[in-house]
Amino acid sequence: MTEIFSEIAQGFASGEAYPLSLAFFNLAFLSFLVSTVGYLLYVAVRGSWAWIVGFVPALIAAAFQTLALGFRWYAAGWDHPPFSNLYESLVFFAWGVVVVYIAAEIRWKVRAVGAFVMPFALVAMGLASLSP
Repeated sequence: MTEIFSEIAQGFASGEAYPLSLAFFNLAFLSFLVSTVGYLLYVAVRGSWAWIVGFVPALIAAAFQTLALGFRWYAAGWDHPPFSNLYESLVFFAWGVVVVYIAAEIRWKVRAVGAFVMPFALVAMGLASLSP
C-alpha cells in the first residue's frame, strides 16, 4: 500500500498529474460499475447487504473522482477549474450529481434512487472517456 502512495507522490512531484488523473478516473469508473450493480441488486432484492455493495463503492468512486479532478486542476493550473472541455465537463457533472446523491442518501435515506444515479454517472464517465 505504501508503494502506491509513493508512486503517487513521485508522479505529483515530477509534474505527471495527467497520468495520475487518468488512473483515478479509471478507478472511479470501476467503482461506479460495482456501485451500479450493487444498487440494481438492492432494487431487485431489497437486502441491506446489496445497499452496502452499492453505497460503499459510490463513496470510494466519489473520492477517486475528487482526486482525479484535483490532479486535473493542478495539471491545468490553478487559475481555471477543470471543466473547459467536454471530457472535464462530463466528469465534473457526474461528480456533482454523485456528491449531491450521497448527501441526499445520508440525509433522507433515498436508497433506491442510487439505481438511477449510479448508471447515469457510469454512462457519463464512459462518454467522457470517449471524448477527444
